[in-house]
Amino acid sequence: MLPFCISLLHGRNFNTFLKLIVGCAFSSFLFGWHVHEKAVLTVIIPLTILAVRDGRYAKIFFLFSVFGHYSLFPLLFRPFETVLKYCTFLLYTIFTYLTMIHVHESSSHLPFMSLFETCYLMGICIVECFLYVAPVFPKLSNLSQFIALLEFVIVGSYYCIIQLRVNGQLFLIDSSECSFNVWEMFAVLVA
Repeated sequence: MLPFCISLLHGRNFNTFLKLIVGCAFSSFLFGWHVHEKAVLTVIIPLTILAVRDGRYAKIFFLFSVFGHYSLFPLLFRPFETVLKYCTFLLYTIFTYLTMIHVHESSSHLPFMSLFETCYLMGICIVECFLYVAPVFPKLSNLSQFIALLEFVIVGSYYCIIQLRVNGQLFLIDSSECSFNVWEMFAVLVA
């Protein structure tokens, strides 16, 4: 969080402040002692504003919000919530994707995904299929809920680490235009 906070001393404008909030939210979510599923909203909400203002953050927002909302699935575990959960998730994902394309139509930073990111998104379907096939097999039925929660945590944390790195790189690019480089100072402080 320190590089993000120090950068506010140099450039005081709304975009820098918004990037500071997103960077600190990513850091606190990732390195928090206790990360609850709903805590992902502390990253998604300010990232929404940043994604609309800056096309470079649209892809980060889209993918992080998809995985963030998917991480809320274990909270909706009753059978009658299943259809509502999937319909809401699909509608939100489609709406978000189309909105990001519409808002940034003239930008070269459209929220299209690479092959890796597309496969990563398809992993959601594989995990959900596993959750519905596992109860058929007696040995897997006892472990299916634990494995699903473990998968949510692993996939979510891995993607959060990736997006924190990407967000930091974009922040570094923006701060490299200044004479005061926050990241060099942070490297000196750590060493």
